Amino acid sequence: MNKKTFISFGLLALLLVAIIPLWAYKKDGSLDSSSDAVAASDDYARELFQTNCGSCHTLARAGTDGVVGPDLDARLAGAAGPAQDDQAIAAMQSRVENAIKNGLGDGAMPAGILQASEVEIVANFVAREAGR
Repeated sequence: MNKKTFISFGLLALLLVAIIPLWAYKKDGSLDSSSDAVAASDDYARELFQTNCGSCHTLARAGTDGVVGPDLDARLAGAAGPAQDDQAIAAMQSRVENAIKNGLGDGAMPAGILQASEVEIVANFVAREAGR
């Protein structure tokens, strides 16, 4: 392998391993992302989401615009729109809890990001607010 190829590979590796994750981690969302503020009772859930999930995931009602993981507004609400009834919210909450507890994508979404007591709080918030 010649020196130029080795240097090119090293720069690419540095970009992929260090610079992009650091940029994503430091990326700040905007509390103005959503036209409506969340209820005061959801402040703790929103803060948990912002701190633990927001650097990767976009969720307008949490004011985050992560760049690594999927946009939860689009992924969970999709074309059908936000969950409207209690049954749909419960089903979506279960799906989100499973992702938080067990992770997804061979480590792309690591398991155990939140403490057990916080999983339900964040999952319920995401289930109710995704797509709004």
